[in-house]
Amino acid sequence: MGGSAERGGHPMGSYNVIAHLVLFGWIPVVLVFFARFRPHVACTLAMLGQFLVLPASLAIDAPALPPLDRHVIGSIGALLGYALFVRPSAKAPLARRWPLVLLAVQVAVVMVTTLVNGDAIIIGPIVLPGLTLYDGIGDTFLRTFGIAVPFYLGMRVVRNVGQLVTVLKLIAVAGLLQVPIVLIENRLSPQLHATLYGVFPHSFLQHIRAGGFRPVGLTSHGLEFALFMATATVATAGLAKAKLKVLGVRAIVLLPVMLFGLVFCRSLGPLVYGLVFPAAIFLLSPRWQARLVAFLIAVVLCYPLTRSRDLFPTDAVVEFATSLSPDRGQSVGFRFHHEDLLLEKADERALLGWGAWGRNRIYNRETGRDESVTDGYWILELGRFGLVGFVSFFALLTVPAYLASRLWRRLPRGPERVALVTVVLLVVMRAVDLLPNAFLAPFTLFLAGSLVGLDFGRRRRRAERGQPGGGGRAAEVVSERPAPQPTASAGPGVPAPFLR
Repeated sequence: MGGSAERGGHPMGSYNVIAHLVLFGWIPVVLVFFARFRPHVACTLAMLGQFLVLPASLAIDAPALPPLDRHVIGSIGALLGYALFVRPSAKAPLARRWPLVLLAVQVAVVMVTTLVNGDAIIIGPIVLPGLTLYDGIGDTFLRTFGIAVPFYLGMRVVRNVGQLVTVLKLIAVAGLLQVPIVLIENRLSPQLHATLYGVFPHSFLQHIRAGGFRPVGLTSHGLEFALFMATATVATAGLAKAKLKVLGVRAIVLLPVMLFGLVFCRSLGPLVYGLVFPAAIFLLSPRWQARLVAFLIAVVLCYPLTRSRDLFPTDAVVEFATSLSPDRGQSVGFRFHHEDLLLEKADERALLGWGAWGRNRIYNRETGRDESVTDGYWILELGRFGLVGFVSFFALLTVPAYLASRLWRRLPRGPERVALVTVVLLVVMRAVDLLPNAFLAPFTLFLAGSLVGLDFGRRRRRAERGQPGGGGRAAEVVSERPAPQPTASAGPGVPAPFLR
C-alpha cells in the first residue's frame, strides 16, 4: 500500500493519558538534549524521536490553534532548544541566501494559495467552503514547523562534514534499537503502539503479510517503519565503508543485523532501497555516485511533467510489478489511475493549487463521495499548492544534495567524504520515496539542511589565493576530524564525543 492513511488508514480506539503525557513531555526532553549534548547531536535526537517515540496519529486540536501533532511538537521543542542553548559561536554561518528564499516561498505559498481560493466548490450535494485568512494562518503555522524549522536547524547546527559522521552513528543506533521490535512484532503482530498509547495508528489488515506481520513500532504505518529501517541500513553501510565503529562495534559487523531487520519489515520498496543504496556506497566511484544522484534528482523533479504528458513508462512499470505479484501489479495500476485523475484536477489551478481541506481531491458529482486515493506526497503538494509549492519543496531536498555531490570529490579520502556521500544518498532516497509514498519526515528536511553549508568552493578558492572572506569555514568543512570539544560527565552509557 502507499504512504497515506486513505485506504482505510484510520486509528482505532482513543489515545490514553500516557500518549498525551509523552507528546507534551517531549518538549522538556528535547530541552534537556540541548542542555547536555552538542547542538547537532541534540537536534538529531529531537528529529529522530518525533517519529520513533511520539504517538503517531495523535493531534491536539485546541480552540484557535492548528492541530499539534508529533512533528509540530518535536520541531517546537527543537527550535526552543536551539534558541535557548546554542551559543552564536556554535552556529554554522548563513553563507548562502538561496535556502532562505526557498523557505520563504514554501511558507508564503500557503497563504497566497489560501487568498486566491476563497471561492466555494459545489459538487452534487456537498459544498466545500472557500478558504479564509484563518485557514491560511493555521496552514502556514503547520508548514513552518513541519518543513521550514527542521531545514533551518540543519543549516545552523551542522558545522562540518565530521559532524555528519556523528549524525549517521545516531541513525544507526536508532535502527539497532528497532531490530528487537521488528522480531517481536513480526511474530506476535504489531502491538507496541496500541499497548503503550491505547491506539493502533492505522488499518491492522494492511499489516498482515506473507504469513506474518509487518512491524510498526511507534510509527504511523509499517511502511514508514520499514523506510526508517532502510535509512538506518544505508547509514550503517556508509559507516562500514568508512571503517568506523558504532557503540564500539565495527559497522561492517552490524550491517547484516540491519539488513536482517529490514528483510523482516516485509516491505519491498524499502528493501530495494536498503540493497541498492548500500551497493552504490560500496561499489561506485565518486564520479558515478554523483551521476546517480543527478539522475535520481532529475527523475524526481521531472516526474510530474512526464506523468502529465504521458511520457513516463507506466505500462512497463505495471507489467514489471505484475511479474513480481499480480496483486502488486494491480496496486501499481490503481495508483497510476488515481494520479491521472488528480493531475487533471491539479492542472485546473496549476500555479498555486487548490489549497487545503480536500479541495484538491476528486468527488463523485452525484453523491459527493470522495473518490480520491493520494499515495504520493508529490501529487498532494502539486494539488494543494501548485507548481510553486512543488518546485520550492523538492528544491529544498534536491539542490543541497546536488551541490554536495559536486563537492565530495574535493574532499580527501576518509570517513568524512564517505559520510557526505551517505547523507546525500539518504536525502535523495527519501526524495525518491515521496513519489510513491507520503511519509514526509522533518528529519529528512533536517538532513537536507545539514548539507547547505558544505558547498564551499568559492570560499575555498579565496582562501587558497589569500583573499579575505574565505578563511575558516572552508578549513572547517574539510577538516578530517571535528574540532576538539570540552567534555563533561553525563553519566554511564553516554559517549563523551557527543557532549559539549
